[in-house]
Amino acid sequence: MVAITVILAAVIAAFVFGMGPPEQAPQASIRMTDVNANNITLQNQGGDPIDLSKTTLTVTQGDNVLRIAPMNATGGTEYVGGDVLKIDTNTGIILLNGVQAHDGTGVTGNFSVQSGGQQVSVTLIDTVSGQMIANMNYRV
Repeated sequence: MVAITVILAAVIAAFVFGMGPPEQAPQASIRMTDVNANNITLQNQGGDPIDLSKTTLTVTQGDNVLRIAPMNATGGTEYVGGDVLKIDTNTGIILLNGVQAHDGTGVTGNFSVQSGGQQVSVTLIDTVSGQMIANMNYRV
């Protein structure tokens, strides 16, 4: 009887002190619309707003990796349905609807996208939950 009471008290305390459901990544439909030697274009086709200051972007092609974390250091920049992101793989500069959203500082890696059938992969990760928002592949 005492053991059951202790276990029940622990379960109730866990719920009362904030052990609720884990954070969930925003859900959005994102499409890679263009890939060329220096730029990758992503279009948000709808869903939850994505806070770029809480999002990591990784671009890979073969052994080449570009990582931008976070995609916007100033915060308050949301990527919503209809918005277009353009990523410069040489500098890490990101344009959101033609306006600079990331200046290329703190970027890991850079490269020119090579054509010839090699796949380019782009992944967006929500840094709060650690969950994937999108994973796209494009053969160039």
